[in-house]
Amino acid sequence: MDYLKRWFDYTDRQLEMKEEIEQAILRADGSTLTLNEFLLLYFLKQATGHRLQQNELQDKLHLSASAISRMIAKLEAKNCGVIEKQACQTDKRAAYLVLTSHGEELLKRVLQEVEDSLAAYSEYLK
Repeated sequence: MDYLKRWFDYTDRQLEMKEEIEQAILRADGSTLTLNEFLLLYFLKQATGHRLQQNELQDKLHLSASAISRMIAKLEAKNCGVIEKQACQTDKRAAYLVLTSHGEELLKRVLQEVEDSLAAYSEYLK
């Protein structure tokens, strides 16, 4: 068995699905969100209270602290109202990112488009 060839096939399929997800986001949102921003909203939605600290997002998104900070700043600069910051009561240096109701609505719309797009890969995703 040629495991290296299978691995290449696997990575090619991953890239193909990533592109499909990016296109689904574009169709559903009209290009407001990037893939990583969509994933940030998704992880916030999954979290208790729809909020996470930045270091928790680093682990989930596999991005550096500076990359997360830049992404948050860009989302805030877009002024799309999908996230807000809340002070942490136990650590004044820390803050939570919270998914807003507008962010939930946007995520719901985009997530449906992403799920529909990935349905074509159902055999592969089993």
